[in-house]
Amino acid sequence: MANCSGGRSKACEIAAELKINKLKRLFLMKRILLNAIFLIVYFLLSYCSLYSISIYPYSYKVIEKQNKGSQYIIFQKESEINYLLQDPSSGCPEQIHSWSGLEKSNSISTIISDGITLSSFICDSLLCILKSQSDGYFCYVLKPNLKIISKIRLDYDAVFSFKSNIKWAKESGDCCLYLLFDRTLFYIDIKSGAEAEILEKNVVDFLPLQNKKSYVYLTGSDFAVDMYLSQKSGEEKFLARLLFSGEAMLKKAGNHFAVLTSISNEDLTVIEIIDKDKGIISLSDIAAKPHFVQIDDQDPALKIFFLSKSDEEYCLNILNLKDINNAGNWIQTETPKDLVEPLCIKLIDEDIFLFFRNGIITINKKGKIESVDYIAIAEIMSQDFTPFYSENLLLLSSSAGSILLQKESNNFWFLNRFYEQLGKILIPLILLIIILIIHQLYKHQKRLLNAVLNLPTTGICLVLDKQNKLINANQKAKELLNIGDNIPFNRAVDYYCAAPHLEPLKDLCRKANMLRSSFNQRVSLIQDEEAMEWYCNVTSLSSFFGKYRGFVLTGIDLTEELERKRINNWAQFAHELQTNLSVLRLNSEMLQLEESEDNLERKKRIIKQIKIVTNKVRDIVHVGRSDKLEVQKTSPAEIIEELKNEFDLSIYENLEFQFQIVHFFFDCDKQKLTRALRNAVENSIRAIKNVKRKGIITFKSWEDGRFAHFAIQDNGEGMSDETQKKILRPYFTEYKKQGGAGIGTMIMQRVMEMHGGRLSISSELDKGTETVFSLPLKQ
Repeated sequence: MANCSGGRSKACEIAAELKINKLKRLFLMKRILLNAIFLIVYFLLSYCSLYSISIYPYSYKVIEKQNKGSQYIIFQKESEINYLLQDPSSGCPEQIHSWSGLEKSNSISTIISDGITLSSFICDSLLCILKSQSDGYFCYVLKPNLKIISKIRLDYDAVFSFKSNIKWAKESGDCCLYLLFDRTLFYIDIKSGAEAEILEKNVVDFLPLQNKKSYVYLTGSDFAVDMYLSQKSGEEKFLARLLFSGEAMLKKAGNHFAVLTSISNEDLTVIEIIDKDKGIISLSDIAAKPHFVQIDDQDPALKIFFLSKSDEEYCLNILNLKDINNAGNWIQTETPKDLVEPLCIKLIDEDIFLFFRNGIITINKKGKIESVDYIAIAEIMSQDFTPFYSENLLLLSSSAGSILLQKESNNFWFLNRFYEQLGKILIPLILLIIILIIHQLYKHQKRLLNAVLNLPTTGICLVLDKQNKLINANQKAKELLNIGDNIPFNRAVDYYCAAPHLEPLKDLCRKANMLRSSFNQRVSLIQDEEAMEWYCNVTSLSSFFGKYRGFVLTGIDLTEELERKRINNWAQFAHELQTNLSVLRLNSEMLQLEESEDNLERKKRIIKQIKIVTNKVRDIVHVGRSDKLEVQKTSPAEIIEELKNEFDLSIYENLEFQFQIVHFFFDCDKQKLTRALRNAVENSIRAIKNVKRKGIITFKSWEDGRFAHFAIQDNGEGMSDETQKKILRPYFTEYKKQGGAGIGTMIMQRVMEMHGGRLSISSELDKGTETVFSLPLKQ
């Protein structure tokens, strides 16, 4: 077609178009055939995944389902005692049934006709039922023979909200219970029958301790809670104040306590470890809701388990508390994709149970999947279910129904796993042979059309031959090159890239034909003062015998993605500012008029937070300003003097400034350069705070005839090699707890770029850091 000219050119174009369309149809038929094969294989594998659960060591099989109410099983030495509370909403009176063993022998029943059952609990084979009756709220205690041994009144006369949480807990060693009912904490002696004792009011959550009437609890509003330790003697000890706007949960964490708080409508849980003597000793966060987080309080390293979601896939993360910010040390286990809508996770004995809407997964503490079973949990039970496990029996009990399952060993699961994995190897191998046969028949045409047909709609695709002629292009590429229906292909790429803004794309095509190899490169196209960032991939094409035939150039527009990332970064930074402002607000609200040590301390906190916020806002304003430089002639002495005045040495303990200034004149934007140098000094001050020796920050300046050089040198803690590799990344900082946001280094780099200079940072661990700014003497 390249040799067609004159009146024959139109006929050549039509012939070429017909040939391409024919090849497209052939390749489309092959793709349909391959897709059919893949669909068949996919459904076979899905079927195996759904029903061949024996590829794991264990499985849980359903023994019984109850759709009538909550079922509890108390496991004793010789037999099990079962309770069943029938739901009155089914149209029947509220009944309680009791029997022994799975065979339901010795079955008896009774009715407590008055009132509505709000909740129930098992304590030492006794069934405790909380009921709302016409004359108040009562806790009934029944033996396995359903004889009522006590009826305990709760001193509570408000209208109960059914949306309120009810929580039971047994006191260690005695037949006594704690009951959190509508944010009131009661203490119940279930055998004495005495009226329940009110321990605390306005309680968010509680946790019983080993000693009698000893517990910790959270109390407060919807924005902040206080944590207290209450002991039998009646003494109360304040432990910590915590901020939250969603859920708050108390858990045991070894010899400490863990408080899990969340932000409403956010997949984020803040974990705060509290010591009864030291207060808050650790604060961190993970990307999961509190009911998807479990803590192993028996593990000395405080092992944490949480379920996260990424791209519609769920993953169990196992980590020690000290590694919470080091994802490289986490154990991560992906769950099967066909399990949907997780309900909760529970740590039972040595396994982690993941409950989904349509199944259950058990994973050991090493991250190995022990069982996967597909059970329609949500069709039988409500989401407030409670799991019970003992003697290889798993009971899921809720107010709507219950499921009883038995754990079974799969003796030949290794063989099943082997066959399952072998099938996954053989089937792709067969498909690969088919593809190679197709490749032999239509090698060149298949390569070209495959690149076009498989390109995402958001990208461009250009097919060029070894003479740099454009053979084909997708619709997105035609729009970019302004190729209409009346413009033919098979011309040099320079013809289509004649517009000035397409010059970088033309250079990339020339480079591709020179290198004749595959590579990636970013290309910036600027048209009408609007910049577009493209990520391009060049894939070389060769014949069956390896002869170079041309290349395929694909590109993805990153402009929108980069803009979205910038917006997200600023949103995160705004969130950090909000945290500082919250501290200011809380301390301001607590500040009293009279002078006291507490008020002086709060004033110091407010001043510190105001300074942090002021610096951050100043950084935001600087980053958001115009790129235009306000150049003026100045000297290092003027710059250093202005910089020195921004710091008050009296507020820094054991810190000294030293100066090694050489006098000369140079051009710069004084305000921007001073701001960049200030950020370097702030970094040095932070580094010096973490060492015990006297801190020295040295200001240096010199010139070499072409460049003016400024250096900020300190004798602080220095940086590791790993940190030095990351230090110039946007928003990277090691001082988040000290108010750092990672913007300072960005400002230093940006100011040097605007001046046509460069920034270099050298550091040695435990010795110090030197930051050097180099910019041309003339602008």
